Amino acid sequence: MGKRHTGRKLAFQTLYQVEVRKEDINEMISIFLEDGNIHQETKEWAIQLVRGAWEAHEEVDKLIIKFAKEWDFDRINPIDKS
Repeated sequence: MGKRHTGRKLAFQTLYQVEVRKEDINEMISIFLEDGNIHQETKEWAIQLVRGAWEAHEEVDKLIIKFAKEWDFDRINPIDKS
């Protein structure tokens, strides 16, 4: 798989772990992206995606709440939120 595809996959997995574990974003980046044999370019792309998504997550959550008519935000699957 390409570096960008792999980076998106790693970013998704990291954001999911933040949602499920309720851990600090920097801790999850350290655990999932800074360890292991990940190509540097892929790692940088994934970190950029994670940080960008995390910076916007409160605004995005508000949009989800607004448009998820008759659906409690807490019932939305963490994978869907990620």
